[in-house]
Amino acid sequence: MISLLFAVALAQATQDDAVLQKADRIFEEAKALYESARDKSSVPGFVEAEFKLEEARIKYLVLQEIGQGDKPQIAADRLRALIQLGKLIRDSKVAITGAFVDKVPPAKKPESPPDPTAPPPPPPAPPVDVSKRAPVPDPAKQKEAEKAVRDLFKDQYALKGIAERRGFVRKLLEQASQNASDPVAQWVLYREARDVAVQCADVRAALESVELTARVFDVEPLAMKVQTLAASDKAARVPADFLELARAQDALVDDLVRVDQYDAAVRTASAAQANARKSNDPAFAAKMAVRSKDVGEAKTLFDGLKRTLEALARNSDDPAGNAEMGKYLCYAKGNWELGLRFMVKGSDAALKALAEKEMAALGKSTADQLAAA
Repeated sequence: MISLLFAVALAQATQDDAVLQKADRIFEEAKALYESARDKSSVPGFVEAEFKLEEARIKYLVLQEIGQGDKPQIAADRLRALIQLGKLIRDSKVAITGAFVDKVPPAKKPESPPDPTAPPPPPPAPPVDVSKRAPVPDPAKQKEAEKAVRDLFKDQYALKGIAERRGFVRKLLEQASQNASDPVAQWVLYREARDVAVQCADVRAALESVELTARVFDVEPLAMKVQTLAASDKAARVPADFLELARAQDALVDDLVRVDQYDAAVRTASAAQANARKSNDPAFAAKMAVRSKDVGEAKTLFDGLKRTLEALARNSDDPAGNAEMGKYLCYAKGNWELGLRFMVKGSDAALKALAEKEMAALGKSTADQLAAA
């Protein structure tokens, strides 16, 4: 009996190792695709990087849930980096696709001859390796840095006015950007900026501090944002505060649903609904009531995908798993860019054919897109 249990455990460990190796390989492919798309400013390249990222994410999710030994912790570590890379990809896409939305691109100016005396252009920014962000500094070192920061900004910490304290937040963020060579001081400055922003109901600055922190340090930004907005509830006083907070929570729900963090998404949607009621904006409150219901339904659908995720974790080309994942992404999450890529690998012949036509029509003429529709 003992030898049988050992054999089963060994087989599970071997399978977990194989899944982790595949996930890591796909994650590296996603990084390479992102860097290539960034260099070429290619939206299709970013979409392909997102698709690879989704394939890797499925494997890490399953390992986090049912992996043995150290695999759940390894998967959790990888997922933090994966979430950060996903944000970089989406931000890059928006920077390109949103550049001339509903606008005519400006006419090109005639090129002037190069100036031989001009300094050379700065080198391109190095690729960001989201797997090598700095660890959170030791608490004892944080205390030392905090004392230095509070001594330096003693007068600003004593400010009482909302406008003055919001100005202090900007000063802390600027100081943090100037301390890139001192990670302990940078961590404390970002943390203090977030805390002061929360206290004066400056939701945008509080979330900005989280994003800047996550660029440098190995933290999970979505969890930090959930905590930050929950803390901001206590500082909101007037309808405008509650409206800004509810809108920020609404946007955060999108990010949480994108990575299937439904427990947090349900809580955040409920909080957004409550704050929307306090904002004196009935239309937005009604919208958030519907949103909260939709998130709950999406959670139920995701909870039913366990077998599908496990199948895809073992084999990214599993036809039935790809078909189900494609339907979920398209119909439940509205993510057609990724969902179609799963559908074309799926077992549903009719949906596969339609997905192939849809993908072939992307970027083509209106007539081609109407034909696909």
